[in-house]
Order: sequence, then structure tokens, then C-alpha cells
Amino acid sequence: MKRLSSLLLPSLLVAGCAAALRVEVVRPLDPMVPERDGRRILVLVEGPDCERDRAELETPLKAALMEGLLERGRFDVVERPPARGERWTIPSASFHGRAVGADLVLLCRLTHFSLRSDIHHVRRYWDGSAAGEAVLIAVPSERVLRVAGEQEYLSTRAKYSAKAYARDLLLSGLGRKFFDGLFVERTGRFVELADPADGSQREGIEQAKKGDWEGAARSWKRSIAEGRSEAAARQNLRAASEASGGHEER
Repeated sequence: MKRLSSLLLPSLLVAGCAAALRVEVVRPLDPMVPERDGRRILVLVEGPDCERDRAELETPLKAALMEGLLERGRFDVVERPPARGERWTIPSASFHGRAVGADLVLLCRLTHFSLRSDIHHVRRYWDGSAAGEAVLIAVPSERVLRVAGEQEYLSTRAKYSAKAYARDLLLSGLGRKFFDGLFVERTGRFVELADPADGSQREGIEQAKKGDWEGAARSWKRSIAEGRSEAAARQNLRAASEASGGHEER
């Protein structure tokens, strides 16, 4: 009995110290263009006509979209010289995509933006909302591959947030929703992942959140090989097998 307890103790300690994270199973969606590494994509963003400072609205929205694309590691984001007051159509966006050698154009329109200061229970808050649509266009065919319409809301204490910070936070959230709508398929299924305090599983967890279950499984297998939180890593491998429908090695 004493020997059995000594064998079980490390696993119980690992399980007890690991937080359980409920993660949605998502799958990356690839654009319907010929497969090749480093597809070149041009990101174009336009703000609403009613706003005088359109550039201040367009910048954080574009930054969130580009961050999502670069994190995927499958795209090369190409740039073009900015011009004030441009209004884009699918043909004009495709034309500029060809001019810079892009394979795809991500055209994002911000159709609504509101940010105001208000009082809630004697405390002042920034209350905001933003909405728009994003279109993924194939170059040079001008074919629309995907469309995403999204909206985002924000309420944050004004005491701790300047107006510019609240604006950027709101638009960054909208940009992430646009990216997910265009490049991520949500399944509605969830799995539980073990996240021990030593952080050994965090790399795999972040990959799993993006739908890269193969990369997550490789990370957790390295943890087992290195002897880091082995019980948690094996639990996460079982979750990866369930999420991908495959059979990961134990």
C-alpha cells in the first residue's frame, strides 16, 4: 500500500495543481486558392464616412487583422502606400492586390462606431459599439471567397482607461472577430485541457485555441519526452485525439 501511494502521489500532485481549461474545438479554414506556402495577402480597411478621424479607427482594426494572419504562419502580408479617404469596391481592391503581387485581398469595412462616456452606479465608464463586414477576395478573378459580418461591444471603467485606449480595445476585438469569421470554423464542441502551474503545457494550449491540434500534440509529446508534467501532457494528448478525431500515441 505504501509503495502504491508513492507511485500515485506524483500524478495526483500534478492533477491537483493543474487548472482545467475548457477550450472550444476550432478548425482553421484555408482560402480556396492553389496551395502554396506563404500566400501573399493585402489587407484594406475603410472607416465610416461620418467619422472625421477615419485613420484613427482604421489603424487598430487593421493591426488586429494583420496580427491574426501573421500568427497563422501561412500568409505573407503585403503593404501598399496609404491614401486618405479611399473607398473600396471589389474590382478596385482586386486591382490594387494585383499591383502589389497579392494572391488574396482582405477588405474590411467599418460601418458603425460609437464610443461615449456614461455613468453606471456612480462610476464613469466608456461604453462603445462597433460593427462592419469583411470580405475575402481572390486575385485576379475578383471572386468573393468568404464574407463575415460582426459586431463588438465594450464597457470599461473610464478611471483606468483613456478614450484612445478604449477605442483601440473595441476595434481590436472587432478585428479578431472578423479574422475568426473568415479563417476559423467553430464546431460548438469543447474539450478540457490541463494547464499546470509550471506553464509546460501553455504552448500547446495556445496552438489548440487556434485550431492547430497537430502542433499542440507535438508540443505535449515534447513535454512527455522531457519529463515535464507528464500526466497533464497525456491528458491533453487524449483531448487532442478527441478533437481531431485521430488516435494520438499515448
